[in-house]
Amino acid sequence: MDSFAVSLAIGTTTLCRDRRTCSRIAFHFGVFQAMLPVLGWLAGSFIARYLQTYDHWVAFGLLAQIGIRMLISGLGRSSDKVIVNPRDEMTLLMLS
Repeated sequence: MDSFAVSLAIGTTTLCRDRRTCSRIAFHFGVFQAMLPVLGWLAGSFIARYLQTYDHWVAFGLLAQIGIRMLISGLGRSSDKVIVNPRDEMTLLMLS
């Protein structure tokens, strides 16, 4: 769903109007969506034996940090607008 949302946002802008840019974005998203679950499974199977005793605390800490950051971001009154150019290679890698 996150890749769909990012692809939809990129597609609605005027930055993705030529075939080459759209093909690059689709390729990057496809490769990353195919590769990351396999890498996550491999990494998880390797470190599972080390984290089994306190994995619930790691999950709690990560979710608490995400929730706190979301609250701070939602309550802030920042008017800074970030312009993202998906044609930039590093930006495309981070979005993927």
